[in-house]
Amino acid sequence: KRWLAAYLRAESPRATELADADRVFVMYALARSGLPDKSYAGTFLERHQKLPSISKVELAHTLLLAQDKIGAATVVNDLLNRLRVTADEAHLTENLGDAYQSLMTSDVRATAELVLLLSASDKQHPMLPRLARWLSNARETHGHWGSTQQNAWGLMALSAYLEASESTLPTFTALAQIDGDRVLSAALEGRTANAQTFVAMSRLPQAGTRIELSRKGQGRMHYTLRLSYAKQQLPATPLEQGFFVSREYERVEPAALARGERKGAPSQRAALGDYVRVTLRVAVPATRRFVVIEDALPAGLEPMSFGLSTESHAAASALGLQMGPLDHTEIRDGKVVFAATQLEPGIYRYTYLARAMTVGSFVAPPSRAEEMYHPETFGRTAAAQFEVVTR
Repeated sequence: KRWLAAYLRAESPRATELADADRVFVMYALARSGLPDKSYAGTFLERHQKLPSISKVELAHTLLLAQDKIGAATVVNDLLNRLRVTADEAHLTENLGDAYQSLMTSDVRATAELVLLLSASDKQHPMLPRLARWLSNARETHGHWGSTQQNAWGLMALSAYLEASESTLPTFTALAQIDGDRVLSAALEGRTANAQTFVAMSRLPQAGTRIELSRKGQGRMHYTLRLSYAKQQLPATPLEQGFFVSREYERVEPAALARGERKGAPSQRAALGDYVRVTLRVAVPATRRFVVIEDALPAGLEPMSFGLSTESHAAASALGLQMGPLDHTEIRDGKVVFAATQLEPGIYRYTYLARAMTVGSFVAPPSRAEEMYHPETFGRTAAAQFEVVTR
């Protein structure tokens, strides 16, 4: 502690943003070990806007430990405005390049430090469960994060969150009611106990439904409510909830392909026997994990399986089909499914080949992309019409 305090007080050869971040971390370490310095932290509070997000978290935590709640709240509010929030997760992200590599900064560590801060200052903060959920889900294969540095901060943060949110072992009786009628009653003990029930939509009142969840005993009750239904009309507009998805049909005549013409014409109409190149574009603003992209075909088209026909191989090669990041593909009768373990922020293109096989006018259901284990984070296109005509 004496060495760190002396380091902090030493004259800096030049004040740079990296030097400030370095000193804020030393100040944070001293505060966490019982030596918070309110006056020194105040100098950084005056210029906190220039600090990277991770340093702002450390500054806010230092101010909190130094009993400067107003200063800490000022920095925390700035941090909350910088959060990247999805349907059920939130995290801090910042593109610092290599400038702060010596301090081992990362989105995981910054988010972990924010979880530590909120667990100590505001256990009921509505963003705390979302931050902890993102941090847990950010683990890579085999259950760890990307480095020993991230592992250490991630474990400390989730341990602090558990102590803050579930200090007592859950032991209670849970009750679920719909408009006063009991649909589930279960005695739960420990953190691995669970109970579930299913209610048919026919049992739900038509105009307004009150769902009541209660518990008798101690501990926190976690619950999930899902409503599954079939729409009478397919959506006419796209929807973006963490993914942007677009779809394009491109008609390619076999005769034109034989002449060496690879580029087709965008069209919602094809003649019997035509190739149809289907292109899906998926844009993600943040890292998405365990992504599934599904495209249901209109009934007049059949997807071409490259494992069954030499003709389809030749057509695919001639048309230059391209794929984005991909770990698994399924070609079914009525739809094509792509799966990627991880998509980094960016725009991706997935293309496959179908053929017009049945004359008629058909509905093309929406294309959809979602995180498998967080279906609340998804995107879809609008439904469309596709027509197959005779030559």
